[in-house]
Amino acid sequence: VMVTVSDNQAKSGDGGAIYHNSNQNLVLKNSTVAYNSGGNLNNALGALQIGNSLVANAAAGADCMGTITSSGYNLDSDGSCALNGEGDIASANPLLLALQDNGGLTLTREPGAGSPAINAGSPSDCPVLDQRYYSRPDRCDIGALESGGMPVQSGSIAFKQPVDMVRESAGVATITLTRSMGSDGPVSVHYQDDPFSVARSGFDFVDFDGVLEWADGEIGDKSFQIQILLDAQSERIEPLKIVLGNPGGGVAIGADRTMILNIVEDGIQFGELAFDSASYTVNENGGSLEVTVKRSNGDAGEVSVTYATADKEATAGKDYTAVSGTLRFADGETSKTINIPIMNDSEDESDETFVLQLSNVTGGAVEGAYNSAVVTIMDDDKTSSGGGTSGDDKADSSGDTTGTTSASSSKGGGGSMHLLLLVLMGSLFVRRRCADESA
Repeated sequence: VMVTVSDNQAKSGDGGAIYHNSNQNLVLKNSTVAYNSGGNLNNALGALQIGNSLVANAAAGADCMGTITSSGYNLDSDGSCALNGEGDIASANPLLLALQDNGGLTLTREPGAGSPAINAGSPSDCPVLDQRYYSRPDRCDIGALESGGMPVQSGSIAFKQPVDMVRESAGVATITLTRSMGSDGPVSVHYQDDPFSVARSGFDFVDFDGVLEWADGEIGDKSFQIQILLDAQSERIEPLKIVLGNPGGGVAIGADRTMILNIVEDGIQFGELAFDSASYTVNENGGSLEVTVKRSNGDAGEVSVTYATADKEATAGKDYTAVSGTLRFADGETSKTINIPIMNDSEDESDETFVLQLSNVTGGAVEGAYNSAVVTIMDDDKTSSGGGTSGDDKADSSGDTTGTTSASSSKGGGGSMHLLLLVLMGSLFVRRRCADESA
């Protein structure tokens, strides 16, 4: 279905493109067979049926040899196919252009301007796409290629979750694929287990392979199931690798073209992932803060968790550097750290906070108690203040006999020494005055 067979060679009369010698029926649809040496089609035995196909311009020999059955809307260039179905065109030159890259994955021949094959295909049985996965209108061209067809967005198919787990006792695992990035045309993909997986077919799971299909215009998820077998052996974790292949309809296989399903012995625990505290404090001039994520209550298998910061009073880019990413714990690993750069400034401001959040735990682990934490940045720019006047220390003493003295200083403890000195000087002044009066 939907192939171009061109510029091949065979002995005269053997069919340079297709030689059919079998009791099985052969059906050729929406295809172009042209410019083959030794004839194009040779049905030596059995039934060969063609529909909406173009057979033309054999380089040596005839277009058709043997009995050819038509299901309609075919074209041959020399009348040798004895076409007699609805919409068939016999003994007409399709004006094919050279074999070349017209888009798609293989070389093709496009009907040239004025070709009788253009818009002469079946009005009710045209595929949505041509061989290149280009669009076809309701009334398509005869052959594999649509003249004037446009590339379509068939999208891509990938595993929705590249790593997952199932308990041995669960009995069944459901695997989900998703189609995205386009929905043009019907598409399909094949899936199967990798025979080199640690998990063994017939012991840990029932062997499987199959095809999932999406209709034209359909996007989103499709699922299949794998039967899981319970055994008496102590095996902890056995990974099963699942692979995608053979995409059909022009769809691509996405980045997650393989997945690992961990088949886990009952009783094995993957652990809880959480911060080691609900709150952290860091000085503004501390440079950075290191936060620890702990894995507790189990350490089996590979697990992961994503993290990200979010503003509260503190602002990313001004007070701290925003961070985000994924922490991946290996089998048996119980601790990971996150480093957050802290930004210093000269502003006099209140203490400020931001949040660090965990999410998207995978691999069978779960979130622990502290899945979010508040970080407080302590300001280091507080204004210093003290009593007294500014400038040089000042002293004042009265000349009366009471000796009362006052002093003040803006330089902290220095004022006490000055006060003591002034008191002593005042006392000497009083004693000298009394001595003078006595004399």
